[in-house]
Amino acid sequence: MKDDSVLNAYAVRDVHVQTGSFGTHCLLVGSPENPPLVLLRDGAWGGSARVSWGHLMERFAEDYYVIAPDLLGFGESDKAVFFDRSTYSFRIDQVAALLEQLEESRPINLVGTSFGGSMALRILAEGSFNLRRVVSIAGTGGPWKTPAMLETLGFWDGSRHDLARVLGNLMDSTSLDFEDQLDLRLASANTVGHYRAVQAVSVSVPASLRQTVKDDWPEALGRSATCPVMLVAPNGDTLFEPEWPDRIAAQLEDCTISRIDSLHSPNLDAPSELLDRIRQFLNS
Repeated sequence: MKDDSVLNAYAVRDVHVQTGSFGTHCLLVGSPENPPLVLLRDGAWGGSARVSWGHLMERFAEDYYVIAPDLLGFGESDKAVFFDRSTYSFRIDQVAALLEQLEESRPINLVGTSFGGSMALRILAEGSFNLRRVVSIAGTGGPWKTPAMLETLGFWDGSRHDLARVLGNLMDSTSLDFEDQLDLRLASANTVGHYRAVQAVSVSVPASLRQTVKDDWPEALGRSATCPVMLVAPNGDTLFEPEWPDRIAAQLEDCTISRIDSLHSPNLDAPSELLDRIRQFLNS
């Protein structure tokens, strides 16, 4: 998959790869000779690799070979979901297949924000990836959501105005970057199939058909985690209970909690400070 005629180390490359039965779009930035860094995007309406990481990828690429996939249902990847397994498991398989297609077998640095942060921790718990370091930014692995999370991010009426409400929970609405981020996110949210793919997880099931799925989280982390972990906990995050990083850290032998002054998504709300903290952690 690594073709020197295609790979320009100093430009963002759009790559479409067949991962199992599905098509995956990802962004590649930086020299393939650098250590690999996989960036996982948020799961809010309109989330994608470019939306979540577009303004930071090139800065990461100074030191790393950046791989930023659009997870299934988002961006330019296929709009597919599964109803008989967790929302993480089939996307974890997608990332594994992507790395195989890219012929990337070296230990990876894995960084995710929000849903992507939760997914990074789930990958860590699974124990099947070759991981060097893991960073979860406001991603708990699933639990400890506040009522605000369920009330504000679970619904979008399709309008730009209402998407601004959603985005206002991720970053400061008075930021100079807010309108640009809103435009990017709205364009991504209008991709055919995206709305249905995201809304699918909220489909109600009759009480008689509901099933309880056992999930030993976060205890599963303690059985598989073998690499250093950093948890980035935004001080202004209203979407998760503030104690979530302590509950995760209690399961890990090598864990750093980094608190940052931002709303839920410091990759959008405090990108330069976040970049410095992640670089320091990955390079230490």
